Amino acid sequence: MEHNQTFLVHFFGANLVMGLIARVREPTTHREWDELSASLHGLEEIRDLSVGVMLATNIRRLLEEILELDTIPADVEWEYEFGARAKALLFKWNRRLVQEAIVLFGPTTN
Repeated sequence: MEHNQTFLVHFFGANLVMGLIARVREPTTHREWDELSASLHGLEEIRDLSVGVMLATNIRRLLEEILELDTIPADVEWEYEFGARAKALLFKWNRRLVQEAIVLFGPTTN
């Protein structure tokens, strides 16, 4: 299961890096934006992503970079909501990391 998750995260993450972060060539057509949206959707569909995969793939860093992008045209962002969707995934997976830390190390006390 974890191997399959790792493959999927790398696959979808690579598509997003090439299309949004690396900017080898800026997406210009509706079809290209659809493909990037589908890659983000693929990440959204992964249920119970393991902490090991999160840490091994640096997917959280990619999501943070998407949040910092200012190069996505406003109409495209409005239609596909890349920022909001990346933020939701980041929140979900960060919460999972915290839960795992509590299981491993116990709750913090002040």
